[in-house]
Formats: sequence, structure tokens, C-alpha cells
Amino acid sequence: MLIEGETADEVLMYARSRGWTISRTQLERRHRAGAIQSPRQVARGRGAGTVSIYPPGTSALIVEGLELGNLPLSRISFEMWLCGRPVPMDGVRDYLIATATLHDRVARVLQIFGFGGAVLPNRVLRWVAKIARRQQPAGIGLIRRRLDNDQGRTETVIRASAEMVAGVYVPPQYVMGPDDDEGNLFEAVLGIEAASIEAPIGLQPWRRGSLTETLVDATRDFAGEWTRDLTSLADEDLGVGRARLLVLRDFVATIEDMREMYGRQLFGFGALADGYRLAKSIVEPAAVFVFARKARAGEDQSAQFDAISRACTELRELVSLPLLRAFRGYAPTAELFSQKRLYAVLTRATAKAQWEQEAGAVGVRYKAEIAELFVRTGVDPKRFAVRSTPAVATN
Repeated sequence: MLIEGETADEVLMYARSRGWTISRTQLERRHRAGAIQSPRQVARGRGAGTVSIYPPGTSALIVEGLELGNLPLSRISFEMWLCGRPVPMDGVRDYLIATATLHDRVARVLQIFGFGGAVLPNRVLRWVAKIARRQQPAGIGLIRRRLDNDQGRTETVIRASAEMVAGVYVPPQYVMGPDDDEGNLFEAVLGIEAASIEAPIGLQPWRRGSLTETLVDATRDFAGEWTRDLTSLADEDLGVGRARLLVLRDFVATIEDMREMYGRQLFGFGALADGYRLAKSIVEPAAVFVFARKARAGEDQSAQFDAISRACTELRELVSLPLLRAFRGYAPTAELFSQKRLYAVLTRATAKAQWEQEAGAVGVRYKAEIAELFVRTGVDPKRFAVRSTPAVATN
């Protein structure tokens, strides 16, 4: 009898052939946790009992999951699902439910403490002040340093952050000046001040005005009972959330490429990428949920995400990091392609004109050597033939 699928022994043997040793118990634990599909029981015939048959492709899924490292099984399910692998949704939902439950518990405690009220209780004010004076965890110390060790402003950021998580943040009705604008305080804490003052030639800074409106939007995203709302989301809704998270992931990866080219700050985007990476295990399941809930509510963000996706694709077409590294490793072009020079080219017209003049002269003088760099890195010179700057055009 021909049975389509893979027996447990075949799955374990495949894993061993790829350098992984797992037991039958560990295999069963993975299908119970939703990291792989459950097997079906098939009779051997003639009273010989049954055999567990896993769906085709299970062996490859097992190895892919093992290669992710020592992660919780529900996290492995989530990561595999993000990659489009055929894992059960039960495991994915378990991971999302864990994030939603954590959110709801923290939000409930913060609301019980009194966050969101017109006047915070004295015990809460004392707690916020105590937290603001600490140097640990490292994040508190960073907040203090970015706010010039100002105790009052540090307390304001901690209090507003707690209110956003609780879904009850409301900006102050009266602001005495820019230094007291809570949006500006968060801009300093996040390290994105450059986002409102610097931009590529011909463009406006991507951050305009105060960050307060963004804080209010974030509060709406945090609001509500996540565990309750998650149960109302269909798998198709979560699929929308996944697609939008993947666009966000691609955007962060593109930022990292651009940072190698222009420097770590990159108009404030660098700080956002750092924050994403540090809080990835929380940010990604939360983002899937928030994007899915917005889609279910009829909030159409498709045009926005399509534009981000197109921008990432266009930037990757304009940049060849292997060729950039080759230019930086070749003495005659090293300084021309340094982060400092390229950032100046990106932001100042005079620097761009001077760079083009110098690059043209170097290109003529070292034409054969530069052609060899293109060959060595596998880049077609025609890819950049229409641009005025070689290989990594910045306009």
C-alpha cells in the first residue's frame, strides 16, 4: 500500500542526516505545540497496529525549525508562519495570545494604579519618581541621558509611556513651550531629532511638527482587550497582518543597508531600526495583531504599505553593497565612497556637485581598475550607466 507522507522514523532520520538529533518525544512535542502538522494514524494491516504518518515536507520543516535556535515552540511556529511555511495556525495563535495576554495584564495593572486619571495618586507619582532616578535597567539610564538628566522630564516620559501601554494616554491641554511638549520629549528619547531637520536634496524632513499626534495614534493601537479582539480575528485577517509586518521587516532591512552606505543615523531612521531590533520579539507579534485588527475594522492601509514596498525595491535597485565595499577597499575611491562623503552628497547640492566632479576625474584615471571592481563583484556597469554617480547613486 502506497502511503503519502513521512513516518516518524523517516523524519528523525532526515534530521540526523542534516546534523540534528531529536527524539520521538521531542517530535511529538513539536506537533502538539503546533510547530508542525499532527500525524495521522494509518493501520499497518493484519493486526500489526498503526503507524504515524506526517504530511509531506515535515522533515524539512523540522530542520528549518531547529535551525532557528533554542526558541519556544510557539515562537518557532510564528517565525515559520512569517516565512510562509505550512505550519498549523494553532501554534501561531498561541504565540499571539501570549503577547496579547501580557499586554492585557500590564494594561490592567497600570489602570488599577491610576494611570490615565486627571490627577495621578501620590503613590504612583512616588513610584514614577523612583523609577526615573534609577540607572537600571539600561533603558532608563538612556532616557535620562537623552533628556540631559532632567528628573522632571524623565518622569514625564515614563508616565506617558505607561499611559500609552494602558491605552489611556491623553496629551496635556496646555503646553508652556517646546521644551514641555511631550512629543518633543519622545523625539529626543527615541533619538530621531534629525528626522525633523535633515532630508535628502529636494525633499522635506519625514518628521514634521510635534510627535504628540503619533503618541495619540499609538495609544489607540494599544487600547482595548487584545485577547478578546484576537479571538474575533480570522486567519485571513492575521494573514493581512503578516503581509504588512513583512513590509515593515523589509523596510528595516533596507534601513540597515542605507546605514552602511550613509552612516548610522540616517535622518532618525537608524534609531527606529535599533529599537525594532532590540524589541523584535514583542514588536513583531504585536504588529501582526495591530495591523490585522485595523484591517478587520476597515482601516485601509494598503496604499501606504504598497508605497513602502516600492520604495524598498527601488532603493535596492540603486545600491550594490558589494560594489560599495569594493570601492571603499580601493585606495583611489575609498574617500569618495566614505559614509561622510556620501551623506554630504545626499543632503547638500554643493557637496554633490563637487563629488561628481571628483568622481568623474577618478573614473577616467582609473577606468580599467574600476571596471575590474565591477567584474569582481558581479555588477553590470549598465545598471548605473544612466546615473551621474557610479554604482551607488544618491540622488
